[in-house]
Amino acid sequence: MPVKVGVIGCGKVAQRLHLPQYLNTENLKISGGPSRLLWLCETPVDAELVALADIKEDLVKNIASQVRVKKIFTDYRKLLEEKEIEAVSICTPNYLHAEMTIAAAEAGKHILVEKPMATTLDEAQAMITAAHKNKVFLMVEQTHRFGPNPEVAKEILEEGLLGRILYVWGKIGHAGPEQWSPGADWFLQKKACGGGAMIGIGVHVFDLIRWLLGKEAVEVSGTLGPLRKPYFEVESNAVAHVKFEDGTVAGFETSWSTVPYQMKVIFYGEKGTMTLSFGADNPVVVNYGIPTGVGDPNCGWGTFIPEGRKKSKSGGPIAYFINCIKRNEQPFISGEEGMKSLEGVLAVYESSKTGKVVKLPFKEVKK
Repeated sequence: MPVKVGVIGCGKVAQRLHLPQYLNTENLKISGGPSRLLWLCETPVDAELVALADIKEDLVKNIASQVRVKKIFTDYRKLLEEKEIEAVSICTPNYLHAEMTIAAAEAGKHILVEKPMATTLDEAQAMITAAHKNKVFLMVEQTHRFGPNPEVAKEILEEGLLGRILYVWGKIGHAGPEQWSPGADWFLQKKACGGGAMIGIGVHVFDLIRWLLGKEAVEVSGTLGPLRKPYFEVESNAVAHVKFEDGTVAGFETSWSTVPYQMKVIFYGEKGTMTLSFGADNPVVVNYGIPTGVGDPNCGWGTFIPEGRKKSKSGGPIAYFINCIKRNEQPFISGEEGMKSLEGVLAVYESSKTGKVVKLPFKEVKK
């Protein structure tokens, strides 16, 4: 039997990612064209979309008519009262994630919440506690863990082809909230978003590095960049430095001033280097050294391009979430996992404010 689902929040992330997957379609007219994440829709999702909620009545009516959903609400609490709904996607501004997740857990619904899971660590912990107390699954939607190319990159790292990883560099950037979601001014408001580019999209690359390495961060430092436009309340650029438990160090940049979109992670190992580039013709490329002789400071280079994979082994985040419910298995991006990635990016804000390295875990200072 399909899992019956409701979606809370009908903005761009719902239109471009959640709704197409629940409906098993690559494109919705409401999203403004095909998503670059078309691979997400290649695995059928065994779910039935039965209800939508959004405070904007015109928006929820418009989308409901296009996706043929009859039950619509402007108050998400009314959606949660629907007994047939077993799970919800929460696709609202960041500051609402905790409130809505806790309410959904108390209503007995399994929860897929967009990243970042919350704007504070206290909120994240309250969400985790509510999910455990009510015996429901809480999964944080970190899309890039499900890409077929990141899965290939993780296999290469786990096989030890690069030897010990010494350094990692990552970058994620796009033109800013105006380009991603025109009219969604909450991205630019510190209280609503929790910050700017670092918490908004930096959490993507930090989470991806954590997952690919399979290690935990122990120290974070960072610097926030300038406001790109006078009406921004939050940073549009930021740089972070991370030390992991085994001594591996990493740096990553995040930007709302990058045209065109860019996301890349490079792993520097003892035996070679691997580049994971999103949207590239060859998304995973390994360059490895070939010794040319004892005492020779020079060496040749070989290039290995693994065979591409069209589909994620887990089917994408939505299919995976639904399958976890059907199999009664805890998602591997649990609330606890989401909180660790949130903690890392919040530590960048703390470091930028104090000018000091922040050791993890850290206790957030109440604002």
